Formats: sequence, structure tokens, C-alpha cells
Amino acid sequence: MTRTDDGDGRHVFQVLGYLGDDDRPPLYRTGRTWTERHWADGRWTGPQPPLDPPDFVRAACSCHWASAALYERADPGIVDDLETRTRQEWELHRTQATDTTVPAAADRLADALVAELDVLAVVRPLAALALIRQLHAAADELAPYAAREAHFEHTATWDAIGDALGTPRQNAHRWYAKKTPPPITRTLAARVATGRQDGHGRLPAEITRTDGRPLNDITPADHTLNTPPHPDH
Repeated sequence: MTRTDDGDGRHVFQVLGYLGDDDRPPLYRTGRTWTERHWADGRWTGPQPPLDPPDFVRAACSCHWASAALYERADPGIVDDLETRTRQEWELHRTQATDTTVPAAADRLADALVAELDVLAVVRPLAALALIRQLHAAADELAPYAAREAHFEHTATWDAIGDALGTPRQNAHRWYAKKTPPPITRTLAARVATGRQDGHGRLPAEITRTDGRPLNDITPADHTLNTPPHPDH
């Protein structure tokens, strides 16, 4: 059975479609709210859908994540496995957003560091304390980013964040909900930039269509809007 959600509705598989050179999916209106249409089961969601199918599609999630990979539906090289590709991208996103399992490589590094500190505390205790101070500083610097990324970008609950930190949800919320992360060091900034999902940033400056014409740069957008950027849709 193909998975389409994470069980609690916070991460539901979606596909965004784009017509021509439009930089946003078609919209539909419900009352005063404009919502992006999805391409699902060969049709557009929402009332009065466009007559034409999308020219381009990308994987997306109900948490407002959208993949950086944009696929042209007419591309004969991917048309047969387009569904598989978009679902695999979403599944990777869902895992990254919800899985608290520490990667094996990072776990091994942590074990090695603890073992080194254990020895250092005996043979060079002051050096061990200096290293511990550095680790505390790095943790204090990274924790606000990780907590806010988990909550605001991946819709993790404060209960889940508290569990990951080993503290009650009230503490996690008090520490990080309104706290603006401090300026980070250049080295840390580079690590954060390198590790950030492409789907949270901009796409490459130019994407080439099968017919050779460039497609405008597209930025992942919020799925629900208060005002329509394209009233003609």
C-alpha cells in the first residue's frame, strides 16, 4: 500500500501543478480565502478547475514544504515514473520532518567524542572542561534553529520537540517558541546552509523546458493565501 500521510494529518502527500510559465499553481476561492490547487488522480482539485492539465509538477506536503525538483510532464524520460519520483521525494521529506532516530554516522561520532572526553577528563581535565564549554556553546547556538525549523517548517508539535529534547513541552515552548535565534558564526552558517533542504530555498535561476524555452524562476509558496496574486485564475 502506498503511503500518502504520516497518520496524524500533519504531513499529507500532494502534487503542485503549474501551467505554462506561471510561477504559482492555479488558485480557487472559498469565501475570502484563495487556495492553491493540487494535481491529484489526473485532475485539478477545487471547483471550476482549469481545462488544461499542468505542464510542470512538483512534490509537496500539507505542511507547506515543496520540493525543489520541478518535472515537465511531457518529458518522455520521466513520464512513466513521475508518480514514483514525487512520492519518494515526499517520503524523504516526511521522514526528515518526523523521525527522531539519530543517523548511525552521527551516533558513532557522538560515542567517539564521549569516549575521548572520558579519557581527557582524567589525563587533561582542564582541556576536557574547555571542550565541554565549546559543546555547550554549539548546542545553545543550534537548538533554537532546530526547534524552530521543526515547528514552523515541519509542523512538529511542541510535545514532539520536548520529547526530542528530553524535556516537558512547556519548557520547549518557553525556550524556543518566541526566541529569535542569535546571529550564528560563519562556520555554523555554512553548515546550516549546506544542510538545509532545497525545497525551502529558491530553485535554480533557469529551468530549461523540452522545447528549449526557459521557465521563470519559481519559489515554493504558501498553500493558502489571504489575497490572490493572480486574480485572473
